[in-house]
Amino acid sequence: MARKPFPRRDKAIREGEYPLTRHLYLYINKAPNQPLAPLEAAFMRYILSLQGQKAVSQQGYIPLPAQMVRAQRQALELD
Repeated sequence: MARKPFPRRDKAIREGEYPLTRHLYLYINKAPNQPLAPLEAAFMRYILSLQGQKAVSQQGYIPLPAQMVRAQRQALELD
C-alpha cells in the first residue's frame, strides 16, 4: 500500500517528527581557553548571524533556533 507523502514542515523538522532528517555539524579546532583564530571567528560570526541563517534557509536548510544561536555564540565567545 502506497503512503501519502509527508509534507515538509519546518516545525516538524525542528522537533524531530519529520521522518527524513539529519543534523549537519560544523567542527572547528579551538584550543581550550583560547579565542578562535580571526578567520574562523569571522566565519562563525557570519554563520550565526541573522544574515548567515537567512543564507542557510535560502539553500533549503532549516536555520537554527534563536536560543541555539545565542548559546553557540556564547560558547565560542563571539559576543
